[in-house]
Amino acid sequence: MTVDLFGKGDFFGDLEVIHPSNVRVLSAVAMNDTVLFEIKREPFEQMLADYPLIKEQLMQLQMDRLLLSNRLLHEMKFHDGRARAIFTLRRLYQRFGVEEQGEMRINFRLTHQQFADMIGTLRETATLVLKDLQEQKIIDIQHQQITVLDPAYLLEYTDFD
Repeated sequence: MTVDLFGKGDFFGDLEVIHPSNVRVLSAVAMNDTVLFEIKREPFEQMLADYPLIKEQLMQLQMDRLLLSNRLLHEMKFHDGRARAIFTLRRLYQRFGVEEQGEMRINFRLTHQQFADMIGTLRETATLVLKDLQEQKIIDIQHQQITVLDPAYLLEYTDFD
């Protein structure tokens, strides 16, 4: 299952670095060309000691990620594929949406299988939900790029709030 997507400037693995057990909680897979930088434990810990504001911001980010993980677990347990798809599209729209020629495009290419992995369904189910949302003119998909035609629908959808 895909828990989250990262874009330019995002980072991950910080929890593994600061946790004393050195256990990896999640793994990461690059979906396109990616440049990674690594910070070893000692310099990372020193940076946190030298710059308390960074430590505070990191803690806030971890809390936000924990809340998102809890929300995802709740969605998986209590909502159908359509609601999970809309929740995920909303998240992608808010995080990766870019205006292009008067339309909001999610600046991330996703196959139906990758989208299915994000919403915890079979690819066929994800395809049916995406097709239905296209027929309702809520989204459009061209070349694995999702354009949000009706942002209000995504933002106001409340079956999972």
